[in-house]
Amino acid sequence: MASIGMPIRVELVDPHCLFRAGLRALIERWEGIEVVGETGEESEAAALVQNARPHHAGPPDFW
Repeated sequence: MASIGMPIRVELVDPHCLFRAGLRALIERWEGIEVVGETGEESEAAALVQNARPHHAGPPDFW
């Protein structure tokens, strides 16, 4: 994937740490997408969003 301009910033929020680790490993292989935070707790997600300013935060939308 070619990068155009600034990267898409995402925050991973999912209670399963193994799933988050696998998804992070896949995303880090793509150019143009940057993981700026991750958590397994919804209560921590809001604070991460305020600090990291991701374009997308939450669980993946593919299920």
